[in-house]
Amino acid sequence: MNCQKKTSASQISDAELFNHFLSLDLETIDEYRQWCEENRFEQNLDKDHLQRRQEQLHHRQSVTSTRLHIDPLEKQELVDQLDAVCYEDLNGDTLVDPFHRQIWELYYYCLPVIDRTALIRRSFLELIIHLRFCKADFFDDAPAIAQLGTLPGNRYLEALVLIAAETDSWLRPIEDWRPRMSDPRRQFASLLRHLFVEYQMPFFFDSVWLMNCPWESSLWRKWYIYVGLGHNIRQCPLPISFTKKMAHHFMHAPPDLTMYQAIRWGEILGMGGDEDLAREIFATRLVEEFLNEDFWSSVLHWFIRHPRLDRVQVRPIIDYLYFQRFGMDLGNSVHSMPLEKYSMKGRTQRSLLRQVEEWHRGLAENDRIPFYEWEPSRIPGFEYRESAADGQTWRHWTIRELLTSHALVAEGREMKHCVATSAFSCARGSTSIWTMEVKSAEGVQKAVTIEVNCDRKLICQVRGLENRLPEKAELAILNRWAIKARLDLSETL
Repeated sequence: MNCQKKTSASQISDAELFNHFLSLDLETIDEYRQWCEENRFEQNLDKDHLQRRQEQLHHRQSVTSTRLHIDPLEKQELVDQLDAVCYEDLNGDTLVDPFHRQIWELYYYCLPVIDRTALIRRSFLELIIHLRFCKADFFDDAPAIAQLGTLPGNRYLEALVLIAAETDSWLRPIEDWRPRMSDPRRQFASLLRHLFVEYQMPFFFDSVWLMNCPWESSLWRKWYIYVGLGHNIRQCPLPISFTKKMAHHFMHAPPDLTMYQAIRWGEILGMGGDEDLAREIFATRLVEEFLNEDFWSSVLHWFIRHPRLDRVQVRPIIDYLYFQRFGMDLGNSVHSMPLEKYSMKGRTQRSLLRQVEEWHRGLAENDRIPFYEWEPSRIPGFEYRESAADGQTWRHWTIRELLTSHALVAEGREMKHCVATSAFSCARGSTSIWTMEVKSAEGVQKAVTIEVNCDRKLICQVRGLENRLPEKAELAILNRWAIKARLDLSETL
């Protein structure tokens, strides 16, 4: 059988084309070409803004003309049931129907929002009822965005409450929307664009409806609605001042980013930096901290002016600079007076790396890393036993996660590298550090230290003794682990 592999929208490098697919409720290039043929549009992918706008308008008109038919009596019955369920004094333990109990729990949990006004309450019920009849995949308790885990708000049901709260900003009736894709995240993206978006909206922006934490998320939803009407993101109160070029890169940021990351992405690429630098910055404190931006902007410019710098040095340099400028290391423990006049002016790559190395050595020797302990990642460890043909020679490989800052310090001392400075990233869950060891008849030896970007499920750095690169046998074990744990390997390994 000759099966042609389809290219999904998430695999397309052009973010604008990816967002255009979402606006048409399509998932693959093949589906898009077929849609163009059926609706008498050109099938090429390289179209200008006006051509894509015409396709979006045509799609909305066709969706409106095929409104879902719902039996009025059946709908009224569900309206009465949910109206009775959504009362504060109701004892949820008396509800037998799982769906009714689910909606009651949601109502009780989100009472301050749903009952804020009669309009919001009515819109919430209309939204739930329509999505129920549409059989939309929003009614389970699984995290909507896997990388956000169990953060408050990371369920589609909770997002529906926030959507109902903005009913004054709905651009189109909910009755005109129907799910046309199987993936819940794509269905959710389609629903948001139907209700709030006049033009195109980056896919990453949808995440602001799936979080109630941090506090900025409510502000970000206002930005979503504002940008959805066609306004410029630069007119929003961003934590940094965007140029036109930065705004352009922000609006074309990859779909897997968070809002924090997209802001840094726009800034770095707008300055002339590359995607690899932006991804490295995501593993540092700068991805969630937008203070002292004059200084950190000069740091980013320094990185951009040194494109040949090994990107694995980015995080150690930022940790060092934070300590020198603000007198703090990886935690909240003050170890020296801040050097307010410390700047990047005149600093060469060689001198800065030497200073960073000396600082790391001092931290390890003096136990100056604050104690942190964190929960294990969801990534499984690994064991593998290999034997020679004679059956006499054997090696037992293990890969295990390090879960405290003290364990990182010990690893760094033994391997003579600066993995201890990853404690901050590990504590916040963006990074996990693993040690590969090999046991043989000669005893147990350290092999390499492994860094994994948890958000991207990416093995991004592997270093042996004194930062040497992994050997062939170690890479073979690494590949076996990557396959089993469903991790990707960085192209730089």
